[in-house]
Amino acid sequence: MTPTTSRIAHFAEPGTGLLLCSSIFDLDDHAESFAGESGLGHDGILVSAVANTPVPDYVGRAGDSLRWPEAEAAFMWHPLMWLPDDLVRRRRVFAEVDDSEPAEVAESDEMLAVRLALVCSATGLYDPADGTWLDVLSTVGLDRTDPTDLARVRSWLDGGPDPSLDQIDFTDLTDRCEQLCDTARDITSAVEDAAVALAAREAVTALAEFFGPGVSTDDRAQHVSVLTLLAILGDLLPEWLVDDAAALGEAAAGAQDAPSAADMASRWLNGLADRYDPTIEVLQDMFEVPARIGEGACSPPR
Repeated sequence: MTPTTSRIAHFAEPGTGLLLCSSIFDLDDHAESFAGESGLGHDGILVSAVANTPVPDYVGRAGDSLRWPEAEAAFMWHPLMWLPDDLVRRRRVFAEVDDSEPAEVAESDEMLAVRLALVCSATGLYDPADGTWLDVLSTVGLDRTDPTDLARVRSWLDGGPDPSLDQIDFTDLTDRCEQLCDTARDITSAVEDAAVALAAREAVTALAEFFGPGVSTDDRAQHVSVLTLLAILGDLLPEWLVDDAAALGEAAAGAQDAPSAADMASRWLNGLADRYDPTIEVLQDMFEVPARIGEGACSPPR
């Protein structure tokens, strides 16, 4: 008898796509949850504002096997844990490095996240219409809440044989989306810029709220809020902005008071938003991009 497959909502609302995070604060919370639920920990996942979900760092998987020795069995329902090695392996691409001539380099975290977002949406592993993921374990008749089934998954993760789990293979499905690898390469820079603009605008709004009516006027508490926001941004912004975010964090930490720290941050963030806002309009020709923070992330290409 063919198993009845199910789908699971995880970090997403109906109508929410995988490109561009809906909120930097939500994504920060989701990263904490993903690291714990998956068993991969913070060092075993990749998190970037270009995508609306964390993704595993596939370097930690056991060779070209689909087994994760440290993974939680109950999280093996998630399609991101089953993507084939050929898909998740970092591609070699040509890119400018430190303003020099283009050279062949490995894909960045952002390009990998964009590529996986496109493939998961195009294949139905993720459905932006209802914000759900395929429950992979259900495709072979296993229940992620059943202790007996989870014991089987745990044994398999530890190297034991299991005919049902051994047959899970999305290679044919993902191979049909090879052209999306080229799409990811072509649009990642624009998606990064749009992610920066959206994150910066949300952060500026948050900074204003730190000093709004009904908020603690304790300078130390406000200062900590500013520094925490900058730390979140440093974790989620593209790699080429990490050093700037760190330098700003150090300067803000040494500011004489919270308003001064917030002013430093606001000037930097407004500059980023003004510079990269136009990219959102460019992407709107291909994707449904949120006009304002909180309206949901963009959907797959039309």
